[in-house]
Amino acid sequence: MATHHQDRRDTSAGAPGRHDTAPTGTPGGAGGEPLRIRDDHDLIVAVPYITGYHPDRSLVVVARDGHHIGMLLRADLPSDDPDDPSGRQYFTDLADAVVEHCRVHEFAAVLLLGYGDADPVRTAVTTVGAMIQAAGLDVGPGIRIDAGTAHVLDDAGEPVEAFPIEPARSTVAAAQHGRVVHASRDAVSALVAPVTGAARAAMDAAATAARDRLAALRAGFLAGGGTDDHVAAMEAMLRDAGAAAVRAARQQAGVGTALSDQDLAWLVLLLGADAVVDDVLPGCDGSPAEVALWQRVTCRADPDLAAPPACLLALNAYLAGQDALAIAALERAHAIEPEFVLLGLVRQTQQLGVDRNALRDFLSGR
Repeated sequence: MATHHQDRRDTSAGAPGRHDTAPTGTPGGAGGEPLRIRDDHDLIVAVPYITGYHPDRSLVVVARDGHHIGMLLRADLPSDDPDDPSGRQYFTDLADAVVEHCRVHEFAAVLLLGYGDADPVRTAVTTVGAMIQAAGLDVGPGIRIDAGTAHVLDDAGEPVEAFPIEPARSTVAAAQHGRVVHASRDAVSALVAPVTGAARAAMDAAATAARDRLAALRAGFLAGGGTDDHVAAMEAMLRDAGAAAVRAARQQAGVGTALSDQDLAWLVLLLGADAVVDDVLPGCDGSPAEVALWQRVTCRADPDLAAPPACLLALNAYLAGQDALAIAALERAHAIEPEFVLLGLVRQTQQLGVDRNALRDFLSGR
């Protein structure tokens, strides 16, 4: 997962935004056996544990392998006009992504769940369902979830049956007891938002001091004439400084101590060197301390420089089984530096559902 200073661009297709793809071996877990789904009720109860929040105005597409969930993709509901060109293309792209995933992973059955008002759900379920079915996959009856009730839909998207959603009687809820489910997608996004007010002013001052410190260091090296040797020595110095800053940050995070604004701003500035980011990766293990560290750095960093820590947060959140937080962090990074290569690597890791334990072992060199 090395990045190179010469080219920070992400050349992978797609970008986080209106689609969230969650690998679902164990919802929110970091390994272990897949969660067993007995019926559609269990599946509906499982969705918030998989996404990390309660979907709203969404279409959720679930690929199934018998009684196990193979993949879940959540998408915003667009216009409910099936003839709207932008909406039609949106549905086509969504259906293509689902079909491709199912073919690669050999899933034969798909279920569509709609969250929101009847008309946009009907349009989404019938349009996307028809496209997926035309590709040769089995599409079960669509279901609209509204105010604690599941409405089973016919081929035209009209309700033909309803049943109450009762998490207390589901083994899914019991298996996920104690796991946080956020109120909405916006609530998850807020976890990676930049700080404001007095905290922002303090970090701006610290960032200015960090830039002055870095400029003075560079000036000292370049005073020797700016030869290749001087440049190489400067880059080695920055890499060593970055490694030291990361070690200090992790040591403090391990004992529950927050970095000072000055140390955090210096760390963020050094993460601008790709070699420093490369050196951080082996310590990413998804531990609570790692997630908390990079979440705080992401939020307090200079907003223009937050892509590297946001990617490190996304990687650790994925390793921790916090897929919703990982997606939110990737979106934050994409908004800042959409072609950052580490962004593409972490995004592909999450979308492909790379085994978390295997990834942890790979990063640690085991």
